[in-house]
Amino acid sequence: MNLVPLGGTSAERVQSMADENGGIFSQSGLSEAEAKEVQGYMMQYFMLFLAFAIVAHMLMWIYKPWFSGDEMGAMVTPVAQAISTFVV
Repeated sequence: MNLVPLGGTSAERVQSMADENGGIFSQSGLSEAEAKEVQGYMMQYFMLFLAFAIVAHMLMWIYKPWFSGDEMGAMVTPVAQAISTFVV
């Protein structure tokens, strides 16, 4: 193992890190196993966040639906009229 003192150049430190990992250099400084572990945790938290967001949107839809029949008709009619004036 070729250790570089802290006073070495950054290129020497990068080469030293690559030598320790079998010639593979990671910009994060993590090994491949550590990177996969972190990525696994990130995916778990993302799935948890996604499930929470879906439940929150469903509850909000039940409480106060958007794009319901009455409001949607009132909103679409002027838009449809505007489009028909430009198309025809």
